[in-house]
Amino acid sequence: MAEQILLTASEVAGLLKVCKKTLDRMIKQGRFGPDKIRFGKGVRFSADEVKAWAAHSCPDRDEWLVMPYKKAFVGTGEEG
Repeated sequence: MAEQILLTASEVAGLLKVCKKTLDRMIKQGRFGPDKIRFGKGVRFSADEVKAWAAHSCPDRDEWLVMPYKKAFVGTGEEG
């Protein structure tokens, strides 16, 4: 199994070219699709899932959860 690369919220924001505050707002409003992965006291995101989400035109979380591609990531993090 390939090693999973995990990104911090700041790294995801940089990848998406938005500020962290904008990313936090997107998550809160349900506009960010990828799952949060608890990592100690912090949160990380799968780099592969973030890239796949962006490649699929950044759908809202509800849309992302039912997309066929998302099924490859089910169970990698926590829902919500």
